[in-house]
Amino acid sequence: MISSPAVVLCSSQASHPLFFYWEVEPSKKVQQWLIDGHADLAAWILSYLVFQIFIVAIVAVVFSKIGHQ
Repeated sequence: MISSPAVVLCSSQASHPLFFYWEVEPSKKVQQWLIDGHADLAAWILSYLVFQIFIVAIVAVVFSKIGHQ
């Protein structure tokens, strides 16, 4: 097990050990998260806009059919 040296060194055992990644420049990583988040937000907003236009078009057709009956 990976945490075995820690058990020997500190004489304590973790039931759920935590593993971290060392980043040389963490600010660049956080900035990349921000850029990725904005890109995802823009994609979801555009997807929702397309979905809403589709739903409005369907409802407009349905209501126009109801009006002609």
